[in-house]
This record gives sequence, C-alpha cells and structure tokens, in this order.
Amino acid sequence: MRLKTYFIQMALVVNVYALRNSRTLRFSGYRDSDFTSDTGRNVSSSDVLSVILTISNISQQFLHIVYDQEYAEAVAGMTQPLSSASIGLMTLRYDGQLRRLTQMLDFIRHHPSLLVLLCPPVHVVHIFRTIKENNIRPFGVTWLVVMEGGDVEIAVLKLEGFILEGSRIQVLWKDPEGLFHLFFPRVDTYGFVRFHKRGKGSLQEMGNFWKQDAIPKRYSLSGRRMRVACKDVWPVVVIGETHPDGSVELVSGFEVALLESLSSYLNFTFSAVLSPDNAWGNLQSDGTVTGIVGMVARQEADFAISTVTITEGRESVVDFTLPYGFTALGLASRVPRIKNRAIAVLSPFTPQVWLYITISILLMGPVVYAHSYLMNKSLPAVAMLGLQWISFNMFRNIVVQGNFIQTTFWSQRCVLFFWYCYCLVISALYSGMLTAVLAIPSYETPIDSLEDLPRAVKDGFVVGVMGDTSNEDVFKVATDGIFKQTWELFDHKDRSRSFVSGPVIGMKRAITEKFVFIISEGFATSIAKKMGASRKFYFGRETFLPLRIGLPCRTGAPYLESFSRAILRMVEGGLLSKWEVDEYGKFAEERTDKDGETNTVVITIVHIQAAFYVLLLGICLAVIVLVIENIWNARIV
Repeated sequence: MRLKTYFIQMALVVNVYALRNSRTLRFSGYRDSDFTSDTGRNVSSSDVLSVILTISNISQQFLHIVYDQEYAEAVAGMTQPLSSASIGLMTLRYDGQLRRLTQMLDFIRHHPSLLVLLCPPVHVVHIFRTIKENNIRPFGVTWLVVMEGGDVEIAVLKLEGFILEGSRIQVLWKDPEGLFHLFFPRVDTYGFVRFHKRGKGSLQEMGNFWKQDAIPKRYSLSGRRMRVACKDVWPVVVIGETHPDGSVELVSGFEVALLESLSSYLNFTFSAVLSPDNAWGNLQSDGTVTGIVGMVARQEADFAISTVTITEGRESVVDFTLPYGFTALGLASRVPRIKNRAIAVLSPFTPQVWLYITISILLMGPVVYAHSYLMNKSLPAVAMLGLQWISFNMFRNIVVQGNFIQTTFWSQRCVLFFWYCYCLVISALYSGMLTAVLAIPSYETPIDSLEDLPRAVKDGFVVGVMGDTSNEDVFKVATDGIFKQTWELFDHKDRSRSFVSGPVIGMKRAITEKFVFIISEGFATSIAKKMGASRKFYFGRETFLPLRIGLPCRTGAPYLESFSRAILRMVEGGLLSKWEVDEYGKFAEERTDKDGETNTVVITIVHIQAAFYVLLLGICLAVIVLVIENIWNARIV
C-alpha cells in the first residue's frame, strides 16, 4: 500500500514539473520572432504620466524610468510635469548591455522606489533575465511595466521564468482599441510564479486596481506546499518516522506548534525534511553553508525551524524573521562532589601552614639547646640538656603532651612562654577546624564562569561544545580576550573529546565525566528536566553572549514580513511560552527526593582514616629504623 502511494505521489510531481516546463521551456530563448511585430507606438507621454500620477505617492515616491529609443519623446514630455509635482526623477535609456541598469538596481534595491519600464516586450524579458542571471534581488523596487503591441500572452509567459518570488511587479498593456490590461504575478501551490489578469479598462480603473494589489497588506501563500528544514531537538522539534518521499513526520515540539499556527494563518501546507549532515549549519571558510541553514540558503527548503540562533554569518546567506526567543550561553557540569576524606585530618591547614609548623618545631629545638649551651659555659654547674631530648620535647608541646624542661633562668622561661602560647593557638585552631571539616562536607570548587575553565582543565576536566554550530564559531573566530583563551582549552587533537554532535550527548557526558559543556541556557535546563536529573547538574552562575532565535527564510522571501507579524502576535499572546510548558508536561516530573541524604552528620571511618594512615606509617617507619639500629649495633660489637 505504501509503495502504491509512493508511485502516485511521484506521478503527481512529474506531472507538475511537466506542466511547468511546458510553459517555460517553450519560451526560453530571445528570438524576436517570438513576438508579433508592433503595429505602431500608441502609448503617449500623457498616458504614462496619468498612470504615474495615479499610482504614485507624491510625497514619498522616487521615480526611475527605463525607456527604449522609441519612447524618448514620451519620456521627454513627462520631465517637466513630474518636476512640478515634486517627484524625484531619474531616467535611463535601454542600451542592450544593461550595465548601468544593474548598477542602479544594486544601489536602490533596499530603498523603496518605483521603476517604470517603457520598452517593447522582447527588451522587457531581456531585462528580467539579466537581473536573474546576475542574482540581483531588488525587492525594495516596485515595477510598472508598460507595454503595447505584440503578443502579450507570449510576453507574460516568458516573464514567468525570470520573475523572482516576492517581486512587486505589475504589467500594464495597451491594446489596439486603447484599453489597458493589468497583469500581476502570484505564486501557485508548487511555488511557481504565474501572471494573472487583474482587469481591463481605463487608466483610472487600472490605477485603483494597482493600489489594491501592488503591495498586499497580508501575503497569502494560497495553499502552497512549503518545504521546512528541521533538526530533531527536544523540546523544540520531535521527529517521527520517515515517509517514502523523504519527508519526516513532526510528532511534537513547541516550534512544531508554531509551524502549524503559521500554516493555518498564512494558508500553506508543509513537508518537513532533515539535512544530510544533521546540523544547524554555518557559513564555512570556503563559502559553503552546512546544515539546515545551508538548505534554506541553497533554496532546497523555504525556511527552517529547530531554534536556529541569529548570527552575522547566517544573516549573510538567509533572512531571519523577528526573534521570538532569547537565551544566553552558559556552563553545565556535574554537581561539585565531596572532596576525598582520606586526608581529612590534614584538611584544617594548607600545605604551606603545615610546612611552617614543621619548620618551627625543627628550629625551636636548636634554639633552646643553644641557650642551654651558653648558660653551661657561664655556669658550669648547670646541667646540659641534649639536642635530641629538647627537640622531641618541642614536638610534645605542639601536640599538647606536656613539658619536661625545667629551668630557673628567666631568659629561657621567656622563650618557652611564647613557644607555649604559639602551641596553644595552633592546637586550638586545629581542633576547631578539624571539627568543622568533619561536620560540614568539603566540596570541589564549582565552575561558574569562563575564567574558571583553566583551573578546571588543570583538575582534569575537558571543555566541550556542540560542533559546527554558532556556539563553536563564537570561540573559533575570536582573535583575543577570554573567548580566544577558551578556544585554546578545547582538545583540537582529538575533536571527539571536545566537540559533540548534539546537546543530549554533551549533557550526559557532563554528569558522567569530568566534562564542562558550553550550551545555551534554555537547552541545558530543558534537557536536564527531561532526563529527570536537574539535581545532578551544576549550571554556572554567569551567562554570556545573549542569543536571538528566529526562523531562517530564503533571502528576499515575500512571506518574511507576514511571518514576523504572525510570530509577534503569538509571542505577545503568550502562546510560545504555553506551548513550551505543554511540551514539558508530557514528561514525568523530576524527582524531588534527596536520594537518602540526611542533615545529620555522623563521624565515620572515612572521616578519620588519615589518622590510621599516620599510625600505620609510624609503625612501618619504626620497624625500618629498628632494623637499621640492629645492623648498626651488630657492627659496633
């Protein structure tokens, strides 16, 4: 059954393209014989002037006229009246090369202007073919093509092959009876430009038709079938099965709801397609464009969804709608874990403090011994204390094990007094800090900003980002500053370690490995909720580089403005926020239990294991010294 459906669809597509080719290939050349010979010029300067004054907004329009030699007299007759009406005027004679015309179009293409063509049909077709071949997109120009004589049907059929969708053009043809016929282009269901006859009558009637149809207030796609490029990214777009024609089923997602609303409002249908490389896409150094953005730029799709951020590179190849979402980049990593308790008894002091304490103990023994030596020189009757005995006594003092030194000299008492005070302070600080360390867990230093990344890399973390995205480009194109420093922290030798293919993969690595994932704030929180593991992630406190999200459309797409207006109404009505909340509601709420954690702190063997390690180390050292002493004593004997 599916195979039968597939063949039927293919037959319809072949018939549509055959119909298009039958209308366009028949008139692909520029033989003058295609056009009936003119019987005479009967369009006067008064006719053209009446049309211009009827359709022009005198206070705003700037007028350009491109004319053939046969209309030189008619154009000359309009110069003075238009100047009197304060209408800016620029005239250009048709020369066949069209260099000056293409330069003029390139200059005015972004400025609202009215351009009147006064040329025979064969020259009109030549002008629009040249515009298309040179890839000129003068979408700010409103065209009025005034023709007479010849076969108007052949002329408009030839024009259909060269008119870009979205071009504002009206064809005004004067028949031998003196009546005017107005034609305007419309895009059919399959995206082909077709001219339709708007009416027939006097200049005044044609002017009224022009005002109604030249620039429509709302662009209707008239049931057109649109191709939408997308990428499977929850909660934005969720993809289902693939159809025989290569399109995919859109199951859910808040941008899918946005797409369906646009389809209903602007009257179009759509088919969703995936990009071959399954990427968002960017402009590459060789000029190519990857991902779904590339499909739109190459006109393989009409527009794209899947939360595409607006960047300078992407804006150079596609046009974006008004932004409907805002986010920023942030850092996602695992929740800081409790530090190793193996050396908890050493945690109260830093290694530097322990070093100073050790040095002070080693120095106090020689200081007190030197004092005893000097006193023994002056008073030989005074007993001489040994250096080893004095040094060990200093250690007894620091660990609060009493004092064996007896002295009657005030100088020695002064030294020992301040030494005992020093030992008291050290002992009190160690006891208090040890209690705090054992009672309150000590955690790894969190990663809150880009400035913390070098320290994280030293601690064994890998910095990662989604490859071939705007997130990567932020750091790749940086020439200095913190972004450049961050780019140097990525693993460029093994790109698979730092550059992941999707947000879910990166988030999973963030909680299972030492991995810092640079990702947009919105993506990070949504994926964490879906995984039901929000408590396992740590999101940096600082965010950076605000990002705008919009729909990328083909350059110069006529429906771009209508898309933007419709999206703005949806955002103002809170529909996007509602659709996003509804998408989250389709999944179970994340767990709120604390996984067995308790607020009561109990001292376990883990907390004091370092004390046993110290005791074991002392016993092992004593055994080694015992063996050495026995060997030494045996040699002496």
